Amino acid sequence: MNLTDIINHIEEIEKLIFDFNIKEAMQQFAKLTEVLIQVSGNLPPSELAELFLIIKELNAALLNKDYLLLNDILEYELKPFTETNLS
Repeated sequence: MNLTDIINHIEEIEKLIFDFNIKEAMQQFAKLTEVLIQVSGNLPPSELAELFLIIKELNAALLNKDYLLLNDILEYELKPFTETNLS
């Protein structure tokens, strides 16, 4: 999956959240997580640590079923990280 595909995938999850299609959003989020794990092997340690912090925040939002926070983390943390570090 290339950078454009990852960004599109994030945007699709965001759309699903705002459409209240949480089940499908979580399925797509699981796929995104798999992709992030795959690409994380190519990151330097500092960027890998940053990615893990973002994933930890996403996990906390999921545990609290705070889908609006999840969406914000996707939009304002994961997407910029992806655009900067995976391009």
